Amino acid sequence: MDKIILPGLSAVSDGLFHLWNVRSYTAFRFRLKRTTKKEKSSKPRKSTSLA
Repeated sequence: MDKIILPGLSAVSDGLFHLWNVRSYTAFRFRLKRTTKKEKSSKPRKSTSLA
């Protein structure tokens, strides 16, 4: 019984961990995109003020 239950539990935990991993990864990428957008919008202003 234990041998049958354990693989199922590990598979479920792996699935949950994978879901959490993807969520945190997408959140991280979303944050990165927001910061890069801010940098891009501020860079042209700096270049125009310099030139």
